[in-house]
Amino acid sequence: MKLVAFSELLLLGILLNGLSVYTIAAIFGDGVAGALCGLLPYFIGRRKNKKLSKISIWVCTAAGMVLGVILVLPVALFFTVVIANSKATE
Repeated sequence: MKLVAFSELLLLGILLNGLSVYTIAAIFGDGVAGALCGLLPYFIGRRKNKKLSKISIWVCTAAGMVLGVILVLPVALFFTVVIANSKATE
């Protein structure tokens, strides 16, 4: 009996449910692009508001996975403006 890795079973289940490898790669790539765009508000706000700057990376990553760069850029700019205009917290 051949042992099958869990990742292979998961990938097989995803393929059988209608998601192709291309779709999975696109979602992952958009998430990485979202995280990279989320670095802008993170580095601007890491000294002013650490909590909000950490939240901005996660929200940008999720936005990238949902709608790609179309949604990430406005979200990153929104967080950048909010963090830049906020008062410094510890």
